[in-house]
Amino acid sequence: MKLLVVCRLYNQQVIPFISEQVNSIQELGVDVEWVYVRRGGLLGYFHLWKDIRAAIGIAQLHKIQQDLAQRQKVREQYLKQLSDISEIYVPFKDNQYFSSNYILPIVLKQSTQQYRNEIRNRIHACGVQTSNHYPAVHRFSAFCSAVSLPLTEYVSDNELTLPMYAALTDTQITYVVDVLKSAINQ
Repeated sequence: MKLLVVCRLYNQQVIPFISEQVNSIQELGVDVEWVYVRRGGLLGYFHLWKDIRAAIGIAQLHKIQQDLAQRQKVREQYLKQLSDISEIYVPFKDNQYFSSNYILPIVLKQSTQQYRNEIRNRIHACGVQTSNHYPAVHRFSAFCSAVSLPLTEYVSDNELTLPMYAALTDTQITYVVDVLKSAINQ
């Protein structure tokens, strides 16, 4: 199995020895930013950076330090408000090292995947988006693994990711946490 990560800018030449692989996945006809590709034995991600997206990305780099500092404050506020919910575990809550805080995952204790999904549905019904950010990789069909990893599977089945972005206000965080508490206590 080959693993290929392709990032190609419009109007630029692709390195000749990978051009055949790039051309084989170039015309997928899928209108999403990141695509999981398995075609002709090729496994990887494919992303075309249009000029406008590249320009936006460069502009965002000028304010990244401010964004990271604000995300740290958002994380601290979340941790403070989540600390009294005994039914959840916040991974790396005591981490003292740098983190980009790009997501805020929680894991439900004494739970099942079905219960986690019920909690997510209750939260979503209140207008709060969540996701399951960490699927168990060994379960992916690409790996065809029959191995059992109980801890990995538990976390994967019971993790949900709360909204996390730099502009999140204390009022919005309180709302998310209150909705989570209500969903757990129903």
